[in-house]
Amino acid sequence: MLSQPHFSALARACPHISEVWPVDSLNAEQHQCIQRAQAQGRLFDFTHWAHALRPLHMIDAFLAQAGLEASAADKHLDLVIPESAHSAVDAFWQQHKLENAPVLLMHPNIGHPNRTWPQNNWHELAQMWLQTGWQVVFIGSNNNSEAG
Repeated sequence: MLSQPHFSALARACPHISEVWPVDSLNAEQHQCIQRAQAQGRLFDFTHWAHALRPLHMIDAFLAQAGLEASAADKHLDLVIPESAHSAVDAFWQQHKLENAPVLLMHPNIGHPNRTWPQNNWHELAQMWLQTGWQVVFIGSNNNSEAG
């Protein structure tokens, strides 16, 4: 799997992925391997926004691109989460007092073609959840490449 460096650890956490190459630092042998895979029709790009915008579930869009099908039972994500990540989440949970109520994570990713709601709508939606006793945490990056 080719990955942006900040997603490499996540890709490596999946036990079904045997190797992860950082897309920005490939060596000559890796470039040749990619070219061979592309020539043989075995290179698949799962980064197109079209996957998120299709009427299919994203997993089904990925499978269709690769010419594969899977049962519903096999369409789940297997991750082996390192203890350091558990510790970071536990610390965040305790710091923000999230232990005693259900928590909703919202990822608006403002600027993405699939996320066209105005910021105010996200806040109103969060307010609705807060009024029913949920905690709401907005997740994402402070460096949103889509915001521009």
